[in-house]
Amino acid sequence: MPALPLIVNILEILFLMAAFASGISVATLIGISKHDFEGDCILYSDVIWTSPTYFQIEPQGVAKCSYCMGLQGIAVIVAFLYATYRAIVLVTNRFDMPIMRIIAAPVYATFAFLILIQASLVTMGIIYFCWDLQSEPTYANTKCGMFQDVEWQYYDGTRFYDVLKSAEGASWASCGCWIILIVIAIVHCCVKKREGAEPAS
Repeated sequence: MPALPLIVNILEILFLMAAFASGISVATLIGISKHDFEGDCILYSDVIWTSPTYFQIEPQGVAKCSYCMGLQGIAVIVAFLYATYRAIVLVTNRFDMPIMRIIAAPVYATFAFLILIQASLVTMGIIYFCWDLQSEPTYANTKCGMFQDVEWQYYDGTRFYDVLKSAEGASWASCGCWIILIVIAIVHCCVKKREGAEPAS
């Protein structure tokens, strides 16, 4: 296999595995957050302050957490299966079906778009929840992460911010991987087209 196609194939496998790892991270971290909050999702949840020292949470984002976990679950499966297929093709130099290359870029683009939405949901969900926590004047200047140290009612909020910020970072990393995979798929098609146009020696 010529050097350039080889490099492109290796990069594709590496970024597919990165998408696999970041996807697992997102789904796991959102799952941990739901576990800590008794199955509820705190993204976009309302915080009701009944006194300067006591607040209640009204969960609002169950569907959004399900979307994040479900989408990343599907992305993880696709990334793993296609990375395995590309690795087999790379090692054996066989089974490289043209149809797989034709559908790769649209599939990558679809996941990049859907995960962009998912990452935005996580980011905005954290911001919304933190704004509500800071709506009590006593805590208006308190950083959101500091609320991990206050007493929570009914829920375990001792790590909510760290977990959600990690999920946010993993979500944007996942989105970046799928965007890079689009570029790799396009480059691979251009390389194949150029090779096809070259006269046989």
